[in-house]
Amino acid sequence: MKNFLVSLLLICSTAQAQYQSGNELYADLTSSSPQSKMYALGYIVGVTDAVLNIVVCINPGVTQGQLQDVVKNYLFANPQNRDIPANYLVVAALGQHWPCKDRKKS
Repeated sequence: MKNFLVSLLLICSTAQAQYQSGNELYADLTSSSPQSKMYALGYIVGVTDAVLNIVVCINPGVTQGQLQDVVKNYLFANPQNRDIPANYLVVAALGQHWPCKDRKKS
């Protein structure tokens, strides 16, 4: 768990995020505007790409829509955390759902 948190902090602290908080991301995810939803999806996919196979290990066949659903559901279920930077919350949601298993060092 400690390694996960250290990795999360290192990766997320270097990302250039467009969303300042989970509140803004959640607003776009729940918006009636297709443009807002697509912008949010692009953000989620970008953060996912940055941490893929480091902190988040997604199963083959998972769709972008599933990524979006997991993040949206996480933000809905954890409103007390939405003031946290959005990139941290995306990683937390996806890492909780698709964590990387500890890999043996060779």
